[in-house]
Amino acid sequence: MASQLMLTQFTNSKKLIHEEQAGFRKGYRTTDNIFILDTVISKYLDKKRDYTKAFDKVRHEQLFQELSKLDLHGKDLRLLQNLYWNQTACMRVDGECSDYTSIGRGVRQRCVMSPYLFNYYSELILRELENEKNQICR
Repeated sequence: MASQLMLTQFTNSKKLIHEEQAGFRKGYRTTDNIFILDTVISKYLDKKRDYTKAFDKVRHEQLFQELSKLDLHGKDLRLLQNLYWNQTACMRVDGECSDYTSIGRGVRQRCVMSPYLFNYYSELILRELENEKNQICR
C-alpha cells in the first residue's frame, strides 16, 4: 500500500500522465472511464488493432530508463526494478517444465502498481508520437 501511495504521489506531483488518461486516477468519475473505454473500443474497431495484450507490451528496460531520468531514484526505483529484473518463466506441458526463459516485457498481473506503470509507459509512447508528428509538420 505504501508503494502504491508513493507511486501515485510521484505521478501526480510530476504531472506525468495527461489529463485525458483518467484510468485508475483519484478524482475521476466512472463515467470518465466508461467514455475512455468506449473511445478505445471505437478506435479498436476502426483500426482493427488488438489491444487485449497491451499490458504485456511494456518493455522493462525502456520503462526503467525513463523512470531513472525523472526524480524517482534510490530505493523507490530499486523496489520497482526488483519486481521486474531477472524474471524467468517456464511452461508446464503434461507435467513437465520447459527450459526457463527470461521475461523482458509486461507488467505484473494483479499488482496494484501495474496500472500506474502502464499509464506512464503509454504516456511515453503518446509523447513520442506527438514529437514525431511535430517534426513531420515542420
